[in-house]
Amino acid sequence: SALIVLLGVFERGDDRLDRPLADVAKLIKLAEDLQDELTKNDRHVLSLSALKKCDEIEKLAKKLKGRIRK
Repeated sequence: SALIVLLGVFERGDDRLDRPLADVAKLIKLAEDLQDELTKNDRHVLSLSALKKCDEIEKLAKKLKGRIRK
């Protein structure tokens, strides 16, 4: 998956990637929380908290992508 690829990039020990390690952990946590919420609730209706988590995941993923490309 894409997260495994990201984690592989971060394991190289590049100094510019120190901060993103915390962001990757946060991204994984958000994705797991979202998955839990979706499995507990009706899959056809998204709650506001699920939508907010989706937005946070998207923003964090874009931020990480930008840092990796620099």
